[in-house]
Amino acid sequence: MATTFISRPIKASEAQQIFNYRLSRARHVIENTFGILRARWRVFSRLIQASVQTAEEITKAAVCLHNYLRQTNSASYCPSGFVDSEDGSGDIRPGEWHQVVRNDSRGALFDIAPLRGRRYSNSAIEVREALMEYFVSDSGSLPWQWNHVRSRGQNVS
Repeated sequence: MATTFISRPIKASEAQQIFNYRLSRARHVIENTFGILRARWRVFSRLIQASVQTAEEITKAAVCLHNYLRQTNSASYCPSGFVDSEDGSGDIRPGEWHQVVRNDSRGALFDIAPLRGRRYSNSAIEVREALMEYFVSDSGSLPWQWNHVRSRGQNVS
C-alpha cells in the first residue's frame, strides 16, 4: 500500500518574503539584461566558443556598448516597449525583446533544469541569512519592498 503525503505550503516569514522578492527582482533584471544583449548582439545568439576570460571580456564590451547606445541613440537602439517594465503593483510587463529572442532558435540562452534533492552548503545558507537581515535593516530596506509584500496579503509575522 502506497503512503500518501499531503503537502501544504510553508508560510514564510516577512523577512523571507522580502528576500525572495528582492532575489526575484535581481534575477529578472539580469535575465532582462542578457535578453536585450542577445536581441541586439549576435555573439549572444549562440554559445561563445572562447575561454571564460575572453567570454567575460566580450560580455563587458557588449555591456559598455549597450550603455553607450542607450545614452546616445536610445530611440532606435532600444525603442519604447522593447525592455520589460513594471506596473504600479509590481507586476512585470514583458518587452518586445522576448519576441526577438523567441524567434531565434539558435540561442545560447536557455532554461537550466532546477537541481533537486541538493542541500545548500552552509556558506550559501549564511549568505542568504545575511542578505535577508540586510534587506530588512534600516540601511538595506526599501519602502517599495514592504508595500509589495504586504499588498499581496502575505504578511505572516
